[in-house]
Amino acid sequence: MSNWCHQMYSENKDKARVGKVTIIKHRNAYRIRFTFPKGKRHDLKISNATDTGWQLALKVATLIDLDIANTCVDLTYAKYSPIYSSRLEVTPMTPNLKEIWESYKEANKNRVAPTTIKHCWHEMDRYINLVPSHLLKTDKATEFINHLLSIYKPSSLAGIFRASLYPAASQAVKQGVLIRNVYRDVALPKIAKKRVECFEKHEIEAIIAAFYSDEYKPKKSSFVHSFYAPLVEFLCITGARPEEVHAVTWNDIKYKKDKTYVRFNKAYSNGILLPHTKTREIRLLSANERLINLLRTMPFVENEHNLIFPAVGGGYINQSGWRSSYWKRVMNGLVIDDKIYKYLKPYCLRHSAITSWIRQGYDPATVAAWAGTSTKMICDHYLAANIGFDIPEL
Repeated sequence: MSNWCHQMYSENKDKARVGKVTIIKHRNAYRIRFTFPKGKRHDLKISNATDTGWQLALKVATLIDLDIANTCVDLTYAKYSPIYSSRLEVTPMTPNLKEIWESYKEANKNRVAPTTIKHCWHEMDRYINLVPSHLLKTDKATEFINHLLSIYKPSSLAGIFRASLYPAASQAVKQGVLIRNVYRDVALPKIAKKRVECFEKHEIEAIIAAFYSDEYKPKKSSFVHSFYAPLVEFLCITGARPEEVHAVTWNDIKYKKDKTYVRFNKAYSNGILLPHTKTREIRLLSANERLINLLRTMPFVENEHNLIFPAVGGGYINQSGWRSSYWKRVMNGLVIDDKIYKYLKPYCLRHSAITSWIRQGYDPATVAAWAGTSTKMICDHYLAANIGFDIPEL
């Protein structure tokens, strides 16, 4: 038997606590509440609110507290049934999503990627604080999700739910708090899959040239676009994820015999340096002549992290800030001058490289290895159609 003693306080005969068990007076009756195992709450009506009932409630609470200490709680409640009562009324409490979510965060805070915590978890916190409190009862799962759908797009919710709500509810099922994952049961509206888009070869060259020439730099601005021209060219050549490129250092340039390699083994995303890539695999990309020439001729910018592509201030590049201050300005200028068809995000440089490699006849497995992805992902998310082709003749 474990070491155990009762700690008790009492507020007249309206409320008392015996160790981990609470007695409350509710609607002229004494009820006992406790949690066992962790996360599963119980609420029992013990007796009417009389002097005798109070003494009985104290005895039952003492017994339950002892059983909790020894992990032998009778979940049928038969052991705690009053002698004079023919039955014991049990009222199960409806679990609360906020409690389920907080329990999940506490259990997984050291096992989840910092970027997931910073964005997906913080968004889930915001959702829970945003909705009316009565919708946090788990029997209101449909109403909870419908309320969020009245504010956010299904595409916005889907990613957050996959990284937060669904695993939290699944954990609650494993703990016995929920019978099933009631939130996954609520289907989100189907999201229309967007057509993959990329830049054509002449557009890629126009983008690179525009950065090097500073032709779209505002006259009074001190921020020259050409500072980031090597970064843009590197992205176009390698097809690497921007967050991986932002973390590449000069130590990641490797030489073996007559070959030059770029090592991708980390990523800088949303203010956090991750010690791994998205796939958690290290890959070496064998450099072609254009990439080798770029690495040889680009200026070295001294910075504390030894980054190949630091920000103007010397630290890591803030992707969202860079996109709004540099990328958008150049892209909008190129669209106006009819040098590119339309504005696309920087990530589309990755789509463009992968699509170009496939069109040149390289097999999907090789392309997947270069890009650090899978052949399925290439077909589903990266490969763009060539809308400039005429349909074949009969």
